[in-house]
Amino acid sequence: MTSTKAKKSPRRHIRFKPDPGTVASIDLNGLVRKFQSTITALVLNEAQMGCAIIIVGDESLTVGHICKIKVGNLKAMKAEVKWRKSIDDGVYKLGLEFLE
Repeated sequence: MTSTKAKKSPRRHIRFKPDPGTVASIDLNGLVRKFQSTITALVLNEAQMGCAIIIVGDESLTVGHICKIKVGNLKAMKAEVKWRKSIDDGVYKLGLEFLE
């Protein structure tokens, strides 16, 4: 008889697929003024504590950057870029952690 052990996920929270076409509005300077979207991103997945997004042609969001993000119909909240991966020339996949 073989033993089957459930592989434990390294993720702390379950990821959810967003509604089709869900976008995130990002304000790079939202910590010092009222929220104004400066970047629009496609949301790949959402979790209790963050999300993964795709951005095109913007170099300003780097690991450690703190910004404000508004995902779909949620209120704008402070977030930190936790990881960034180039997936094509000028196209990036980023992981953001919500800080509030």
